[in-house]
Amino acid sequence: MPSNDTRMSMLAAPLTSALMGTVWLYRFPDKIEHEWKKLRAVYRGKTGSEANLPYAGLLTVLRASGATSATLNPTSKSKPPQFLALSKKLSPAHLRAAVALWEQALLQTTPDEISLAYNSDLADLFASVEPEQVAVWDRVRLGRRAVDADRLGVGRGQLEPCLPGGQDRLDGR
Repeated sequence: MPSNDTRMSMLAAPLTSALMGTVWLYRFPDKIEHEWKKLRAVYRGKTGSEANLPYAGLLTVLRASGATSATLNPTSKSKPPQFLALSKKLSPAHLRAAVALWEQALLQTTPDEISLAYNSDLADLFASVEPEQVAVWDRVRLGRRAVDADRLGVGRGQLEPCLPGGQDRLDGR
């Protein structure tokens, strides 16, 4: 039945630790910044592009090959990725292969020359990281009007007070 009511109502699932689950956080060593910048320079030389690296392509490879959700952060030109978060832990060999294949595609390697044995310092660094299992619930804060997250402890620093009246704890958290 038509209505002139323009308010929007939304159903929301309860936020629980079990519902939110965990992620596998791969914190890259500091020396990875040099490897990202080196790859970007070679990529720009081959393509003539001044754009940032197409990180979405790497994430697509990881998602498709590993049946996992994936995100890199940050992904700006001035600050290359410092961590990878996956919903499923992948083996070092899998990570290395995915990064090596993406890098070769990025650098326009001919299909008959693409190899899993490709020499990639970036892929080696990915494979060298021991992931940490992180509970997403521990990183979520209830804000005044919405749920907020601190990017798994790597991104934003201070969050606004979580609840009105300066109260910053809910249910003992």
